[in-house]
Amino acid sequence: MQKKIMIAVLVGVVGVNGLVFSEFNITRPDAVGGNLVATNQDRTSLPPGLSEGVGAGPGIEFFLKYDINPKVFLTVGTGISTITDKMFQMENFRSTLLPLFEMRVAIKPFPAGQVSPFLCAGFTAFGFQNTVQSTDPVTNTTTKVTGDRFYDAAPFLGGGVEIPVNDKITFQVSGDYRIIVTSSADPKPKLWVAKAGISYTLTQPRRGMYRDEIEYPLGDNELASLEDLFLDDRTGPATRRDDEDALALLFSSAESDVSPTVDQDLFLQDTRELRQEVETKSDALKQLESRISATEQAIAEISSRVAGDYPGAPSGPPLSESVYNQRYQNALNQFYNKNYNEAIRQFQELLGTNPTHKLASNCQYWIGESYNQLRRYSDAIASFNKVMQYDFSYKYDDALIMSGIVYLRLGDRQAARQKFQELLNRYPQSEYAPKAMRYLGRM
Repeated sequence: MQKKIMIAVLVGVVGVNGLVFSEFNITRPDAVGGNLVATNQDRTSLPPGLSEGVGAGPGIEFFLKYDINPKVFLTVGTGISTITDKMFQMENFRSTLLPLFEMRVAIKPFPAGQVSPFLCAGFTAFGFQNTVQSTDPVTNTTTKVTGDRFYDAAPFLGGGVEIPVNDKITFQVSGDYRIIVTSSADPKPKLWVAKAGISYTLTQPRRGMYRDEIEYPLGDNELASLEDLFLDDRTGPATRRDDEDALALLFSSAESDVSPTVDQDLFLQDTRELRQEVETKSDALKQLESRISATEQAIAEISSRVAGDYPGAPSGPPLSESVYNQRYQNALNQFYNKNYNEAIRQFQELLGTNPTHKLASNCQYWIGESYNQLRRYSDAIASFNKVMQYDFSYKYDDALIMSGIVYLRLGDRQAARQKFQELLNRYPQSEYAPKAMRYLGRM
């Protein structure tokens, strides 16, 4: 009967996992890890004659972690635990919990920081086998008796903290209280479980506690530059449709004011001529914008050659950290001042001097931002894609959100959707996740 209960619990756990993964489009774990486990049985529920036992048995657990959203994560794990009457060792009694399966859902009630507390609840199913050891005082011989294996399940409640060590490794400590509800004992056995271990992030680094120690914090100008792009994505074909709708409304209004005595054919001819004139001027404006963009690009290339800078090629020995940071800030200021070609030249120069610097991907990102402002959208997307090729970058999520926006401006909604969805899948804790969801909701 107990074995059937355990099987039913395992089927339920697998089913819940499947529903969660399907609902939140989870395809792989975000992290893997392991814990050292200490399990203590409440003395009131120990076997007869062992009520004085206050020990904690050792154990080990391996788990997979899935980030559902920035505040909720799920772990599934397996391992082995023991309950002993002495601290981490057996004197007279030991219960071995094997096999053991566990699912836990945790909620982070506070914003992520250097220390992230969480509350958790879950369910565990396990098989257990008791071993009782006794010593004959006369012969001084020790006898061990191992009982049959039984199967039980227990819900639990608890909490803990996560402490990021770096962008990949996180240290966590947790504790919980469990009641073995399927046990036939009265009262039901109760367990205190403590865990400590580490997890390793499999996905690319998210913004973490060390971000601002290396990168310049996002300033008001930089944030405003990004925020402006979210104000209205109606460009390209959408804008043309709006212009046509406005013209249609104008013509409709004009037609309603025409007296029935006016020659309708003459009026319609004037309307067609006016529409044709508008379209002609619109085409001319587009050609002028294209010529301006080509001229600006030529100026940037000439300036680059004069300065001896060839994108992608080293232009000298690596700069010192202080000089590099100062030039990085100067290039950002050029971007803030809307000198986009100069910003591109300076960021490319920085890439040439030290392509492996910790801010190199930032330079590549701001080159993409500058191309975007110059309406050179294909070049912007190429630059943002290069950001994703770095082994480490502070700008992964920035590059994805901007790639989606630029694709929208090009009228490629399918590519934009893919970028927004990739951002949500890979970086659910990103500050841009709500904006990506907002865009997906509009599409």
